[in-house]
Amino acid sequence: MSLLFVLVLLLVLDHWRARQRAITLVAQVSNLLYRGLQACMGVVSELDSHLQSSGFPGPAERSRLEVSDTAGWKPALLTSALLLTLLSLTSCAPRTENSVVIYTSQDKVYAERIFADFTRETGIEVRAVYDSEAVKTVGLVNRLIAEKNHPQCDVFWNNEELRTRQLEAEGVLGANRWKQFGYRSRQIVFNTNQVQTSAAPKSLLELTNAAWRGKVVIAYPMFGTTATHFLALRQHWGEAGWEAWCRALQNNGAKVVDGNSVVVKLVASGEAAIGLTDSDDIAAGQREGLPIAGLTPAETFYIRNTVALIREPATPAAERLFDYLSRPDVVERLVTANAIEGIAPPDAGIAPKDWPRLLRDLEPATTTLKQIFLRQTAYSPIHTANPPPFPSREGPGVGSRRALRIVSALRGNRPSLSPQRGEGPRVRGGYTFGVISSLRGNNLPLSPRERVGVRGNEASFHR
Repeated sequence: MSLLFVLVLLLVLDHWRARQRAITLVAQVSNLLYRGLQACMGVVSELDSHLQSSGFPGPAERSRLEVSDTAGWKPALLTSALLLTLLSLTSCAPRTENSVVIYTSQDKVYAERIFADFTRETGIEVRAVYDSEAVKTVGLVNRLIAEKNHPQCDVFWNNEELRTRQLEAEGVLGANRWKQFGYRSRQIVFNTNQVQTSAAPKSLLELTNAAWRGKVVIAYPMFGTTATHFLALRQHWGEAGWEAWCRALQNNGAKVVDGNSVVVKLVASGEAAIGLTDSDDIAAGQREGLPIAGLTPAETFYIRNTVALIREPATPAAERLFDYLSRPDVVERLVTANAIEGIAPPDAGIAPKDWPRLLRDLEPATTTLKQIFLRQTAYSPIHTANPPPFPSREGPGVGSRRALRIVSALRGNRPSLSPQRGEGPRVRGGYTFGVISSLRGNNLPLSPRERVGVRGNEASFHR
């Protein structure tokens, strides 16, 4: 009888182990599918954002066409989002006491060291999901909103405050489930081989001066700390003054690129003389020996790090990581690594006085930014690493060789200036900055060579 009992027990154990192996295999396959589809969705989301920011379909097309929500690319995005949600539900590995899932917009080079120290101290494994340089915090925030009813992460470490407040307003975070720690600052970075410290702009208002025409670079102000800074400026200057400054900046030939680190690289290479970026990106460039320096403008913005508990109820592992990240000794390690500047920010800059109002104005402000700014890659077809010098007789920022180069790059696109206020020339695929933008509203005449180049490429300019 006892032998029979042992045999039955062994059969049950064998069946249970086989079942566990099967469950583990299914979970691993589902997780791989989920990660693959997640990557595809990231590409689709970025493409969607780029198409919208590039004006596609544009205002003229919208006035002539009716784009149905049940046709075209929108259903594809919706279908992909539904599949992503289903896969995320099936791929969730059961939580354990010795692991925690964290989404973070902190740069991986800094965050992974902190996570490694936490694991050594506690024995808790940290499974981290990072953002991308192009879309920064916005991508993770949109994901958290989509996962609101079925959260997939335990902790959210955000390196800027606005989007954490947005999550609280969206009901993703419960009351008193997030806190601030540390800070960075928004700074003007300049090339020390081209600009002396005494000559560098001390205010963001100076970036629209003719002296800096075509020499300024910023990150795309739809994402990350640049978006937060621009929205804070809107509240500080008022809507009318802010929009006028944004349009003046664009009309002054400001380059718009993907991410603050790209801003630093373009300034260091000499392709831009000055830029607007974060203090940690300047510190990273200086560690690499780049010829750059930073200064704090009058309208700086101090960016707080935040940490939040997402999943309820929080696991003991999640609560330990939540407390660990804001611990003074951990914050000091981040300061030493130049990931942040300090523990508490100075009482200066343009910190928003009304966060709820800023969040209410988020959508209209974002729409305005989309209309004004459009990204260009650092290596676009009209970009050259060593542009020819501009003959001084041609006037500020305009040279016949550069005009011919840009028009040649646009051959076949029949570019023309948009009739909308302050916009540069609209072409299939985006805006072109530089000579053509500089010509608009500045009464700078085309030279004979430029007129020939323009006519020869079937380009027209509405003055």
